[in-house]
Amino acid sequence: MKKLLIILLALIVAAIAGLPYVNGVITQKIVTAAFEDINRMNADTGSEIRVEIIDYDRGISDSRIEWRMDFGNMGKAFGLDEVLFVENATHGFFGVASETRLEKNKWFEDWVAARQDGKNPLTIHTRYPAFGPITSNIRLDKLLFQSDGETLNVGALEFTALVDRKLNTLSSKGKWDGVSEGESVHVGPMTLEAAYSRVTDMIWEGQGAIRLEKAKITDQSEVMNCSGLVMDFDTRASEDKTRLSMDMGVALDTIVIEGRPFSDWSFRWGIDHIDIPAYESIVTLYSEIMNRVFSQAEKTSFSAEEINKMMIQAMAQNSARLMAEAEKLLKKDFQIRVSELNVSLPQGRVEGSLALGLKKDMTMAQFFPLTAQPSLALDIFFLKSDVRLTEALAGHIPNLIQPIFPGMKTGLFVKEGTDLLHRAETRDSRLFLNGEEVSLD
Repeated sequence: MKKLLIILLALIVAAIAGLPYVNGVITQKIVTAAFEDINRMNADTGSEIRVEIIDYDRGISDSRIEWRMDFGNMGKAFGLDEVLFVENATHGFFGVASETRLEKNKWFEDWVAARQDGKNPLTIHTRYPAFGPITSNIRLDKLLFQSDGETLNVGALEFTALVDRKLNTLSSKGKWDGVSEGESVHVGPMTLEAAYSRVTDMIWEGQGAIRLEKAKITDQSEVMNCSGLVMDFDTRASEDKTRLSMDMGVALDTIVIEGRPFSDWSFRWGIDHIDIPAYESIVTLYSEIMNRVFSQAEKTSFSAEEINKMMIQAMAQNSARLMAEAEKLLKKDFQIRVSELNVSLPQGRVEGSLALGLKKDMTMAQFFPLTAQPSLALDIFFLKSDVRLTEALAGHIPNLIQPIFPGMKTGLFVKEGTDLLHRAETRDSRLFLNGEEVSLD
């Protein structure tokens, strides 16, 4: 009995002692699978960016991994073919911890030697736990740049990302201390938070927000001064994963215009019921067009300005193909909306909302008859808009409160005290403007 207990105890000790090695083996499989998934997802979207393991030297208690990120023709066109990474990983009882360095990149080493007095300001630590998500923490220390007798202070940046092993969920959190230059520039601090889950290789749903505490940029006169800036993003897929809705909001606590302070600015807009396969087709086509441009630019060594001109030209040359793909988005219930507009200006305040959508599937050709018969629009679109603004903002334009078409009984706006009010909506294939029906015949 004692011998059995001794054997069992020895097996347990051996198993515990072997955990670091086992975690090293598991981590290698996780990293290899993750690289394969990343390359597959990039290929599906038409991106030429690839990641590749150059060498994976796994030992009993530690590993050394060399890998690279290849930017394809885009990188060659802009003079940065690839970035090389070296990870030194330590195998532990509860997972693997690694430190990543860019020491194999000459451009990075030259920058550290020339601009940072040989001190590397960048640290990257990644944790591959036995259970739970992979966590990576990136920190860039404070940087100083001298130019024309002025010192530009770029604050420290810290960013943390968590991703599950199958790359289905991703969350991140970051903080940047901001940038300043004497008394003329002060921007920051800034924070970032996001949490997303994968719908398809191209589509992710979730929420994110960027918060800027303050920004003040002065010249001989004050150019910009604001505080409490928040930008938030929200994407949601339908249950059957065929439609996507996107929402973005911008809000400001205070802003100074012409020396006058204003508060509580907000603007929110969105696009609803986007056909996911159609959206993916547009992104893939766009990537294909850009890859051809970058390939040509790399072969002929064009400048960044010339590459930009080539991109514009390529988009124009492929406009017919892009329009054909965009036409697939014109499905029933597709909607563009401004759900919130609330802005103060020196002349007064603007408040409003707008929603414009499709009542049925459409093609581009089906819009052409509207030029001869506008009333057909009532069978195609639904509309609801509500805007209030101070009369002073209108600049006393008489056409705003006067009918401008024979079928209108009111102007686009009607007066209400010192404000101008606009309300429009479609009901039962009829258009109403400020409570009065508009004839489109």
